[in-house]
Amino acid sequence: MTEDIIQNNEEKNKAMEENKNKFVSRPNSKFHFPLKKDIVKMKPLASPVQPPERMSGKIKVVTKNKHFIVVGLQIIFLMIVLVSVIYLYPRANVNVNGNAVNLNSINAKLIMISENPDFSNPRYIDLSEIKNQNLDLAPGKYYWKADNGIIEGFSGEFVIPTEVSLAINKTENDSDLVNIGNVKINITKEKGGVMVGRIILSPDESKKIDDNGEKYTGKQAG
Repeated sequence: MTEDIIQNNEEKNKAMEENKNKFVSRPNSKFHFPLKKDIVKMKPLASPVQPPERMSGKIKVVTKNKHFIVVGLQIIFLMIVLVSVIYLYPRANVNVNGNAVNLNSINAKLIMISENPDFSNPRYIDLSEIKNQNLDLAPGKYYWKADNGIIEGFSGEFVIPTEVSLAINKTENDSDLVNIGNVKINITKEKGGVMVGRIILSPDESKKIDDNGEKYTGKQAG
């Protein structure tokens, strides 16, 4: 029995010596640390975590790519809208020759004409069946815009110029004073520097006169 106790004590002392060799003590410290030879070096992971700098770089690249995609889609959408508007926009030609105005539709169904820029009291010319029409308008400034039932076009303008003009048509027996302008005119008749009469003529209207050296001067009536 005593021999067994002695043997156990020896084994314990031996184990304690071995453990003491594995640790070193810091001065004034009650903690023990393993020797360098007992420290096991950790192997690096097979897939190390990428540094934050590299990760942020990838995030920036992805963000830029998304931004370019969004901008590209917006450009494509705007181009589609622009082409659609150009294709559907109502178009017509307006040509002025004296008092005659020619309206020629390209894809417009009607044209609005007004003497006011806000198109109050407009005149509507239907071009859905007859694409080419002519109008006679009094001198002045006019505003117009085309419409095709889908889009109303921007307004345009044209001017019928004022023409004040007289002519005397002579035959063998008579002389006619003719208003060849496009407005009503007030005509004064003078003889020897003295006014001896007054005549008012509408466009294309005429009046027989005695052509005995009288002078006729006209100006726009009103």
